[in-house]
Amino acid sequence: MDKSAVTSGVLGAADGVTSIAGVVAGGAAAGVSHSALAVTAIGGALAATVSMGGAQWLAESTPDLPAVLTMAAGTALGSGLPALPLLFVGGSLAWALVAVVALAMVAVVGETRYRVSPTSRMRCYGATAGVLGAGALAGWLAGSYL
Repeated sequence: MDKSAVTSGVLGAADGVTSIAGVVAGGAAAGVSHSALAVTAIGGALAATVSMGGAQWLAESTPDLPAVLTMAAGTALGSGLPALPLLFVGGSLAWALVAVVALAMVAVVGETRYRVSPTSRMRCYGATAGVLGAGALAGWLAGSYL
């Protein structure tokens, strides 16, 4: 797989996990039920997958199909995996599992970024975690104050 396709997958995964972290944190702060939040998060994951894959397709005069597919797959994984615990468990365990899955996605995205563009491994992980944290904080603030 070429570097463009890998980069697209990393971007999709980072976008997906950040978006859904914001949705989940916002819903949690607003006191939304687990089942309603799960449906919202899965719907958001599906919409994000179509959006990011479609945007990748539209961004190029001659679409690069592998880049489009890895963008969509990365977005599906990044946004779908953190939402899954909400479908199967409730209470504190669900939130702990969401956090574990989101942090695992940070590790995957950070490591892939490092392998595609080797700079500093800690910089790659830290930047990825910072973006995820900003998305979650934005969602939490919206859920708390709107």
